[in-house]
This record gives sequence, structure tokens and C-alpha cells, in this order.
Amino acid sequence: MVTLVSYLFFYHFKLLYTDVDSARYILSSLIESEATILAIVVTLSLVAVQLAASSSSRVIDIFKRTPDLWVLIVVYIFAIAYCVTLLKLIVDTQSRISDLENYILFAYYISMFAFIALIPYMWNILDLMKPSVVMGKLTERVTLENVLAAASADEKLIEKDDPIQPIIDIMNASLMKYDYGTFREGLKAIWNSTASMLDKNHDKNEKEKIVKHILYHLETVKRSAVESNEGMLVDEVMADIKKIYN
Repeated sequence: MVTLVSYLFFYHFKLLYTDVDSARYILSSLIESEATILAIVVTLSLVAVQLAASSSSRVIDIFKRTPDLWVLIVVYIFAIAYCVTLLKLIVDTQSRISDLENYILFAYYISMFAFIALIPYMWNILDLMKPSVVMGKLTERVTLENVLAAASADEKLIEKDDPIQPIIDIMNASLMKYDYGTFREGLKAIWNSTASMLDKNHDKNEKEKIVKHILYHLETVKRSAVESNEGMLVDEVMADIKKIYN
């Protein structure tokens, strides 16, 4: 299919049979547009990270682990480098570029791919702006190993590596914004993760450590809900606390 399209649009209609000046102009335009788009994408991505991190600075780790931005940057850097190299080769060529037509065709392909890749990238970035999507990605880190590693020997919390703390931060931020749906999603995520860890672990000491760790965070959330005069949310937190005790 690609070969057929290439033949119809490039060979049959003689779109690549051009002089050196035209090829230089087209490649220069591609380089400028790709460099401009790359700068805009990086800037907008940083703004999106800043907005998402307003609820918790630990959300930045999600963007760092998401490969979308890095893949897009690599694609654009490769496209720009390829076009610059090809442009230099054409500049050094004093005759027609019939022997370079396949290379120019590939430059078109990689540039079109870079432009089209913006669509799924922007879609994923917009999804990451949703608290529910961020909550789901944070919940993936709430595992037995991470929770046990988050508490030291004297049972003080190591907040830097605590997988629960980012969820708690988002829940507290949602209280201030009256976003009760996000608060309930965080509460549900904590309960489901806790129930899963307790069901899989049969060590009594580790279970006690997990329960104390989770209850510490739930008590913090409960105090925040009390201070916000949200009696219904306080009842929901207390219900989860009772279920964990049971």
C-alpha cells in the first residue's frame, strides 16, 4: 500500500523531479516547522505538568515515567537531524537530485509521521490532566513491597517513597476545590489496594504494618474532612477504617 501511494503521488505526478533550489526550500521548511512544533510541544507539556502538579508535586513522577513525550521528542530530533543532513547533501550536489529522490521521499514520510504523532500525544496529555486518570496511575504503585518499604523500623513514614501520600495529597486538594468525586475515587483506590494487599499477604506482622500505615493516612484524610465540615465524607472514611480493622 505504501509503495502504491508513493508511486501515485510522487513518481506518477513527478512531484520529486525538481531542481536543487526547490528541494532545499522544501527541506528548510520542514526543518523550521518541526523545530517550531517541538518547542511548542515541550512548552505546553511543561505547563500541563505544572497544572497537574498543583495538587501534588509527586504527580511529576507520572509524567517522567510516561514515554509519550520522550518518544515524540526523539522522533522530532531524528526528523530534524535527517532533514538537515539531507539538506547539506543536496547543497553539496550541483546536479539534479534524481539520485536522492528516495531519501527525500523518506524525509517526507518521517515528517508526516512526526506531525500525525501529535494527535495521540495531545490526547494522552489531556487524559493525564484528569484527576481520575492520575489516581489510577498512582494506584499502580500501591503494592505490598512499596507500602512495606514506606515505613521505617521505628514506624515513621518515609514520605519520599510513600505510594499512598500522592493519593492523599490529591484527596486533600479535591476537598479544597469541593471535588467530592475525586475524593471518593481516592478513597476507593486506597480501600481496593489495601484489601488486595491483605488478601495476598499471610504474615501477621506485615499485615499489622500495612494496616497501621494505611490507617495513618486515612486518619489524616478524616481530619481534613472534619475541618471542611463534610460530614458525609467523614462517614465514608470511617466506614473504610472499620472495614480495614475488620
